[in-house]
Amino acid sequence: AELFGGPTRTSIRSCYPLFRCMNDDDIDRLESRVDELIEHDFDCVRMYVGGDPDVDEEVVRRLHAKHGQRLTLQAYDLSNKLDRGPAVALLRRLLAIWEPMYVESVVPFGDLRGMAQVRNALNVPVSEHVGNVDEMLELWQADAIDIVNVAPTSVGSIREALYQFRLADQLGMRCILSTTQGTSLATALELQLGAAVVNVDFPTVSIGPLLYQTDPCVEPIRYTGAMAHIPTGPGWGVEPDPEA
Repeated sequence: AELFGGPTRTSIRSCYPLFRCMNDDDIDRLESRVDELIEHDFDCVRMYVGGDPDVDEEVVRRLHAKHGQRLTLQAYDLSNKLDRGPAVALLRRLLAIWEPMYVESVVPFGDLRGMAQVRNALNVPVSEHVGNVDEMLELWQADAIDIVNVAPTSVGSIREALYQFRLADQLGMRCILSTTQGTSLATALELQLGAAVVNVDFPTVSIGPLLYQTDPCVEPIRYTGAMAHIPTGPGWGVEPDPEA
C-alpha cells in the first residue's frame, strides 16, 4: 500500500457471498450459514440470484424476515444470466421485499442497451465488472452503470486496477473492490490496493479466506466481524507457508 501511494485505511468492510439456491434444501443450508455468520458478528452479505425466481423470492423473504434488521444486503448479483425482461421482472419481485445497496451483472455482458434499460427501469444503482478502461468508458457513455466493479486478480494487472479506480473517480462513478475469491495470497494483494485508493465506496467482496478449509499462508487474512484487516507484513503483507 505504501508503494501504491500510501494507505488510507487499516481495514475494509467486507460482505459474504450467499450462493444461488435452486431448491428448498439449498435454502435451508444457506439459512443455517447465515445464522453462523450472525453469531460471529458478520453483518453484510450479497446474494446470487437468477436461477429459479420462486426460489429466489423465498430465500430473500425468509432471510429478510429473520435477519433483515441485523444484516446489510450489499447486492443482488445476477451473474449475467438473464436477459433484460426477466431481469427486471425478478429484481422488481426481490426489491419489493428487501432493497440492497445495488444490483450487479443484470444482463448478458456486452448488452449495453439492455443494461441501460434495466438501469432506467429500476430505482437502484447498477454495477458491472470491467476488464479494462476502454470497457469502462463504453459503459459510461451508454449510461449503463452507476458503479464499477474492479477485480485486481481478474483484470490481471495492478496498474490496470489503479487506472480503473482513477478513471471511475474522474467520471463520477463509484467503485467496488472485487475479487475472484482467492486464498490469502490473492486477497492480500486486493486489500493492499483497497488500502491505497480512496474510492472504495461499498463493502468489498474479498472474502475468499473465509470460504476455504485451509490456506497457503502462515497467518491467513484476519476478519473481525465483517471488517477485513489490511495485512501489515512485508510485500503483500502475508507470509506463504512452504508446507501448505
